[in-house]
Amino acid sequence: MRIPVQVKVSPVVREWMICCYGSHIIKPHYEDSYGGMIKLLLELQPKEYVFKKLPEHECITFLMPHGSFEGNRNYNLYRNYLSPLKQRWLNRLFYYHFKEIFHFYMVGYLRGGSRTQRAAIEDFCKCYNIPLIHISYEMLKKSWDRSEHKIFFRKHLAHTSPRKYLKR
Repeated sequence: MRIPVQVKVSPVVREWMICCYGSHIIKPHYEDSYGGMIKLLLELQPKEYVFKKLPEHECITFLMPHGSFEGNRNYNLYRNYLSPLKQRWLNRLFYYHFKEIFHFYMVGYLRGGSRTQRAAIEDFCKCYNIPLIHISYEMLKKSWDRSEHKIFFRKHLAHTSPRKYLKR
């Protein structure tokens, strides 16, 4: 039996994770970094806590493995609660990973293709099934313009790339 743990995430992170994992219900393995991280963050439920199931369109559900990573102790029987602070921390972490993947995608796309930033951003949204109602082109463009990856791209890879990719 697996124990469900719901993590409230932003809509763009939810769509990205659904594209990566195939569903909003994720069954992490022992080797999975998200599963291990969530397992470390789980706490005992407070006495006054009343379980409220989150709407499906607002969360990702992790079905945690039954058992522990080391030894025979089974902490999942008792620790199955994420505090609101830890929920926000996980949402930020997932959003950070989303942005990192976006920045690496942009570098690879501009490095290997002959298109503009706009085409790369639109292709990223199509590739990860992210509708533009959840995220805007301007937000992604601003993130790319401020990223360290673009600065690296500009300094070290500009001599092999056409100048049109470096325009803002």
